[in-house]
Amino acid sequence: MDARQGQQLITQLATAAKAVHLYPPEHPARTQPLQRVATVLEQALSRQAVAAVVIQEDLLVVDGNPYFDPFPGSDDLFDFMRERQLVRIEFQHGVTGAELRTMIALLALPPEDLANWGNARDYLEKQHVEHILVELDEEDLEQRALQVYTEAKRYIVDLWREARLGNIPHGDRARATMNELGQLLSQDPNLMLGLTMLSDYDNYTFNHSVNVGVFALAMADELGMSADKELIGLGGMLHDVGKTRVPIEIINKPGKLTDDEWMQMRRHPEYSAEIVQQMQLHDIVDGVLQHHCGYNRKGYPELSPTKELSEPGQITAVCDVYDSVTTLRPYQRQFTPQEGIEILLKQKSNGHLNPKFTDTFIRMLGIYPIGTTVRLNSGEVGIVVAFNREHEDQPKLKIVRDARGNLLRIPLTLDLANQEGRPRRIVGTLDPAVLGIRIGDYVDQRDKQG
Repeated sequence: MDARQGQQLITQLATAAKAVHLYPPEHPARTQPLQRVATVLEQALSRQAVAAVVIQEDLLVVDGNPYFDPFPGSDDLFDFMRERQLVRIEFQHGVTGAELRTMIALLALPPEDLANWGNARDYLEKQHVEHILVELDEEDLEQRALQVYTEAKRYIVDLWREARLGNIPHGDRARATMNELGQLLSQDPNLMLGLTMLSDYDNYTFNHSVNVGVFALAMADELGMSADKELIGLGGMLHDVGKTRVPIEIINKPGKLTDDEWMQMRRHPEYSAEIVQQMQLHDIVDGVLQHHCGYNRKGYPELSPTKELSEPGQITAVCDVYDSVTTLRPYQRQFTPQEGIEILLKQKSNGHLNPKFTDTFIRMLGIYPIGTTVRLNSGEVGIVVAFNREHEDQPKLKIVRDARGNLLRIPLTLDLANQEGRPRRIVGTLDPAVLGIRIGDYVDQRDKQG
């Protein structure tokens, strides 16, 4: 495709996408630019196998032709692609009109709605588009996820500070924070669950609040509770806000609490419920109130026998236990993910945790949860950074020690489900603390293929 045709393709793609929200499907303002896109591609694909629109160094490039100066539609298409994390759209020989309409619909789809499909690649796959391929800006998504996670933690810091001062803000910012976390979780569950392994010893409480919110969001997806997803996540994120009314000396006390101190600590779910009520988040009051009640009702606060247990509260309870033991925190060693699962199973068997939600949570994590340190048959040591739904014993790893035990300065990424050469497999799990490995140090490092 020459430069002139590439410019036509860009202009008509942008025009067609903008028209989606302005005109009905059969209006000429929608059908004509779509037909022009089809004509340009038909001409190009009669001479070549593929035609691609690419973003390279903040420039649009079509089949190797860069466009340095703006022209009608160029800025619009650039923005459409960036907002959907697209860096390449490849049209293949045989592309149909229906597939082009789907691609235009994708470019016009608001990013928050796209998140319900997963990402742009998932959207096309679920619409059975075979002759249009897209590449995502994975690094941009990683940076955005880390930014949103950090902003969520900053929100919790601000909220706790204000709550300690007796100033209770409205819940709008909490909802917006949870909405962003939910969108990113839909786009890349592995990435968001991986961020829960970030270690921040001095800010355990704030990390823990965000982590429980992320886990609760993921649980809502796993349970098919998408309609209540934001509320379930909110309850998880705000479950401990009542601790702002407990003296800080009790919260951070390294030893065993006295009876009086324990009585004060046990009040925090009630305080949390009062605070979220004041935040106008009425739908999550029962969930935060009941996260320590226990499935067997032997926890606190004591509920009336006729009071129905809150499902969001029981979901939060499972997420709370797991993150509490697997996150680096003061005065307690960090348990491995496998040890965390064993603790969940024990608390399920003694009646404290809901069996259905506990089993769902464990299934969601997989047999090698993100953050697990493993040894391979090659002698290498790696950290699980992404699970594989179809082949649970073949997750994606970051190799941190070579076969001779040497620490790698730059971790190598290894997908056990997609290897070259002699196959490597997991032969066991390890305690990272024994090896001097801090899991969180590897969460946001950029991949190096190995």
